[in-house]
Amino acid sequence: MTQSTPAIVILGQGSLATARRVQQVYPAAQIHGLAGRVEGADCSYQEFGATLRALYQQDTPIIDLCAAGIVIRTLAPLLLEKGAEPAVLAVAEDGSAVVPLLGGLGGVNVMAREIAAALQVAAAITTTTTARAGSGSKLWANAGNCTECSWVEHVCRTATTIATTGVIAA
Repeated sequence: MTQSTPAIVILGQGSLATARRVQQVYPAAQIHGLAGRVEGADCSYQEFGATLRALYQQDTPIIDLCAAGIVIRTLAPLLLEKGAEPAVLAVAEDGSAVVPLLGGLGGVNVMAREIAAALQVAAAITTTTTARAGSGSKLWANAGNCTECSWVEHVCRTATTIATTGVIAA
């Protein structure tokens, strides 16, 4: 598999130091900073949603230093084909969590481990074949049966729980 150069996307100045640490793993990656909020990024963008969707549609792996829910809601309209998606990860602004969101067939778990190693944290990998036996399948199977929230909200809540606690609960 040929992996294209990822884009590191940040929303605020507080993410820049962590983004630079991630960039050490992928030296060719550019840090995209929100115009008016980030100084010192490699390039700037005006609108988060349009930028993320354009990168996704260009099959660019995305490393986003923001909440998983923002990424999921932004890309949700584009999620059509599991086999044809780039790797998409959410990384906590302070580098305390690395959550692979999309692109299991595109190497997202490998990227999550590489980034997590550089940040000296554990990657929150939930897929059945790479996480603890069975926990990944139960986690996502329960998303469709949640009576408290929609599927997207369930996924966001689950990703947040994993990112903040490191615990994968069924």
